Amino acid sequence: MDREKIAAHARGQNMRTQALQKQSAARDLSGKQIAIEHKIERLEKALSSLSKDLNHANTWKNELLKLKTKGTRGFHGSRRNKANDNVDQTI
Repeated sequence: MDREKIAAHARGQNMRTQALQKQSAARDLSGKQIAIEHKIERLEKALSSLSKDLNHANTWKNELLKLKTKGTRGFHGSRRNKANDNVDQTI
């Protein structure tokens, strides 16, 4: 009878130890999941900001393209070509 009690007690201790280890592992994974979610949020914010900046840059580019002289009005000859080259370099 004593051997059975000792064996049962040992099994119980073993099960408690395993349960504590699993709880600890679950807490670690939960912490890692939270950290990953924060990183994802930061990356999404950065992506949104980058997208806005790219849209802003494209707007500027389109406005600069409007500065390019076309046709015969405005600058003529080499002055027109120089102005267009400057706009191209800026873009």
